[in-house]
Amino acid sequence: MLGIYMQRSWLLSIATALLLTPIYVLASPIFHTLLGQEKQISELAGRFAVWMVPQLFFFALNFPMQKFLQAQSRVWVLAGISSAVLSVHVLLNWVFVSKLGYGIIGAAVVGDVSWFLLVVAQVVYMVWGSFDSWTGFSTKAFSSFPAFAKLSLASAVLSCVRVANELGAGNHEAAKLSIAVTICASTVVGVTFSTVVLASKNEFPKLFSSDAEVIREAGNLAYFSAAVIFLDIIMPVLHGVAVGAGWQSQVAVVNIVCYYIVGLPLAAMLGYTFEFGVKGIWSGMVVGCVLQMAFLLFVIHTTNWETEASKSEARMKDWGEISETQPIVGDTEENELEESSFEGRQS
Repeated sequence: MLGIYMQRSWLLSIATALLLTPIYVLASPIFHTLLGQEKQISELAGRFAVWMVPQLFFFALNFPMQKFLQAQSRVWVLAGISSAVLSVHVLLNWVFVSKLGYGIIGAAVVGDVSWFLLVVAQVVYMVWGSFDSWTGFSTKAFSSFPAFAKLSLASAVLSCVRVANELGAGNHEAAKLSIAVTICASTVVGVTFSTVVLASKNEFPKLFSSDAEVIREAGNLAYFSAAVIFLDIIMPVLHGVAVGAGWQSQVAVVNIVCYYIVGLPLAAMLGYTFEFGVKGIWSGMVVGCVLQMAFLLFVIHTTNWETEASKSEARMKDWGEISETQPIVGDTEENELEESSFEGRQS
C-alpha cells in the first residue's frame, strides 16, 4: 500500500498545485493592488512567479517520492541525487545568470530544469530500484480520498523522519535515540552554518551580487540570516518527530498559531507600523519560529516514548487482525479496510 499512498499523494499535491497556479500567474496585481507593493517590484516578482509555475508541479511529484524513499531508509540515494542535481543547478545558474545575463528569468528557468532533473532521477530509481512497494500505477490511488485528504491536511505543514518506523516496530529506545541523534546532528550543522554566515557577513554576499549597496545591506542582515538558517535546519527535524509520533493535528494547530497568528502579524506590525523595515519583518517571523521550536522541544522532552510505542504496536495489531479476519474479495472491501486504517492512524 505504500506505493498506492504515494500515488494518492501525487494526485492531492498536483490538485493543490493547480489551485495555487492562479496565485502565481496573478502575482503582480496581487502584490501591487492588494498588498500595496511598489509597482516596479510587483511587476518583476510577477514575471519571476510566472516562470516558476512548473516548479509547483515538479515539487508536487518530488515531495511524495522523497517520503516514499525515506520510509524505506533510502536516504543516501536521496542525498546522492540531490547533490548531483545541486551541482548541475549551480553550474546552470553561473552560465545563464552570471555569464549570459538572463537575470531572474534565467534563475527561474534554471530552477525549473533542476527540479525536473530531480524528479526524473527519483522516478527512474523508484521504477528500476527493485522496490516491493512499487508495483506500478494503480486505479486504487483514486479511492479513499476523503480520509487520505483529511490526514494530508494535518500533515501539510509538517515532514517525516525515521521515528515512525521505530515506533511502529515497538522500539521506543531506538525512537528516542533517533530523536537525540537527529536533533544533535541538526544543531551542530545549524550552528556551523550560522557561524560561517556571521564570520563572513561582509564577504558571503559577494557570492551573489557585485552591487555595493546590496552587499552592505545583506551584511547588515547577517544576524537574521544566521538565525533563520539555524531554525530552518532544526524545525524540519522537530516536525518529523511530531509526525512520526502521530501528532499531526495538534502540531499543525500549534504551527498555525505560532507562525500565522503570532509571527506574521508581529512581522507586519514591526516592519510597517513601527517602520523597522525588513529587520522588523524578519524579527516577527523569527519569533514565530522560536515559539514553534520551544513548544516542540517541550513536548518531545516530556513525552513517554514507551507509551507511544505501545500505542503504535496496538494499532498495528488491530490492522493485522482486520486483515486476517476479513478476506479481501473486491475493491469495496479493500477500500473499507484502507479507510479503517486511516481512521486508526488519525486516532
